[in-house]
Amino acid sequence: MDADSFLLLGAIVLVATMAVGFLGWPKPPPEKPKRPEPASRWAVFRLHPKILLEGGGTAAERLPDGPRLSAVVPYRTARPRVALVEGKSSRILIRRLWRPGRRVFRVEFDRRRLAELRPAKGGKAMPAIVTPGGNLSLHGSLREREFELRRAGKLIASSSPGIAPGPGSLGLEILAAEDPLPVLAVILAVALLAELEHPSRPAGPTEAAGGQAPAAVPRSAPAPIPMP
Repeated sequence: MDADSFLLLGAIVLVATMAVGFLGWPKPPPEKPKRPEPASRWAVFRLHPKILLEGGGTAAERLPDGPRLSAVVPYRTARPRVALVEGKSSRILIRRLWRPGRRVFRVEFDRRRLAELRPAKGGKAMPAIVTPGGNLSLHGSLREREFELRRAGKLIASSSPGIAPGPGSLGLEILAAEDPLPVLAVILAVALLAELEHPSRPAGPTEAAGGQAPAAVPRSAPAPIPMP
């Protein structure tokens, strides 16, 4: 082999070695897509149950600045129904049905029957709820305004005065994956029933302004009667 052939062969081997090394070099792993910021699992609402009886105001609002439901037709004994609108659209109707020997409250959403509440005798236990699917259940206490709504045992909504507290209000958390308005309709019906069974005391002037009620002033002990 002459010198020219040797150099040519060496060049071929060098190029082949470089090519193999380049092709076999590990590539950097692809960048993983950034995960979105975790959203809250719960949508928060503030309810004003008194408005269901008085009318003329916001009965439910999504916090911090979501849509509001207004009670345009308040509940009356002679006209036992509540109509709630969102803007100018009628969305929720809660009305009492006259059934022999029992009370039944029907909840309608967008003009279709959503559920019926059948209060327990004495108003101590939570009402039974009847739905077309038959998989909803209510738990809690009407007197304490502590409610839970479950679907097939899974918690989908809970309400309490301690959630988003405010004067005379009731807080509500709804699972973010749920359509909130039908759930809100059921909880508003339960809140109305709680007001009818266990009326809340009127707020004093300080509480109405958003503060705390003044502490009760203890009565002074009676003066001792002098002995003769």
